Amino acid sequence: ALKTLGVNAVQARVGDRYVLEKMNALDLDLGGEQSGNIIMRKYATTGDGLVTALMVVEEMLFKKTTLSSIVTPVKLVPQKLVSIEVNNKLAAFNDETFQEKIKEVENSLSKDGRVVVRQSDTEPKIRIMVESSSLTKCDEEIEKLVTILKRKGYVAE
Repeated sequence: ALKTLGVNAVQARVGDRYVLEKMNALDLDLGGEQSGNIIMRKYATTGDGLVTALMVVEEMLFKKTTLSSIVTPVKLVPQKLVSIEVNNKLAAFNDETFQEKIKEVENSLSKDGRVVVRQSDTEPKIRIMVESSSLTKCDEEIEKLVTILKRKGYVAE
């Protein structure tokens, strides 16, 4: 059995580099992100679509099954991502009220979804991603976080 890693384990960091770093630290074989990047450490240190496709075909042949039977158990849930331009991403991200609201949203979602909030590595932005059972719920939870950023004066004009 493969030892695997999904994006939840990385949380605030995105990109192959961070997924591989966590995979190495935890001695995992397979890791990936929502964006579709899948790393199979035995074959590559970055996401490689061709390797991933070949491994899926190998699994289909080994199990003598179809692609549809392999992906049927995968449950897709609504997801929304917003990028908010801010005038000071470090201060905005670390704001105590904002961090408290993130915890409130996490508790509100509980087992119904998740929230990932991070600073952009390349832009003056805070990225907020919410997954939940409905897009309406995603919008509601994102709005709670954006409202705090606006009220505290972090959102760039």
